[in-house]
Amino acid sequence: MNETSLMDLRQEIGELVSRVIREGNGREVLVPQDVRLVQQGYLDSISFVNLILIIQEKYNIYIDISDLREDNFGSVSEISNFVLMSKRSQEDPTGKGRFGDN
Repeated sequence: MNETSLMDLRQEIGELVSRVIREGNGREVLVPQDVRLVQQGYLDSISFVNLILIIQEKYNIYIDISDLREDNFGSVSEISNFVLMSKRSQEDPTGKGRFGDN
């Protein structure tokens, strides 16, 4: 993905988080990219699990329980980076990237 695509992904993930919050407790919120989602009370444990399930389905990625760490899912930015890296590794399981430049 190029830089514009990462920006689009961050916007999509932000909208997904906002949707999960709205569906969970009825609050309409615009979630900043770097806010700590669980620590600052945007997501509780149930809404976090719902978000993970939605992300797996929407982006057709598998999220292992070992991936459920604060550095992967603490904020919209971190979730976006995780999804991007997961998609790239699925496209090229060797981790070398499409043109072998990693």
